[in-house]
Amino acid sequence: MLNLRMKFFLKQLFLAGGQQEIIWRRTMNKLDKEEKELLDSFEKGEWKSRSNLSKRKEELREYARATIRKDKRVNIRISERDLNELKRIALREGLPYQTLISSILHKYIRGIPISQE
Repeated sequence: MLNLRMKFFLKQLFLAGGQQEIIWRRTMNKLDKEEKELLDSFEKGEWKSRSNLSKRKEELREYARATIRKDKRVNIRISERDLNELKRIALREGLPYQTLISSILHKYIRGIPISQE
């Protein structure tokens, strides 16, 4: 997903006149490795326009709404030891332990590997 700096940068590609070169140079010096790889890919013509873009945007919005919507409650029993470990990991990650549990379940259901750092 493009971060704000990269979005700004790509918008600058479409500027006209001498300003474009100045902005280009300033921005190029600030790009990290991933952003430079994205730019190289863009310049090589590897990006393709999406047909039915408005329809796809609406689909993605609905997916996001469904993902964010947390309207169901679940009560589970787990060992005190597991709960304490979840709380420890959540504290290290800087988020509430319930959010961590929800994230783990979400990743498991989607088949996304869960790191065991």
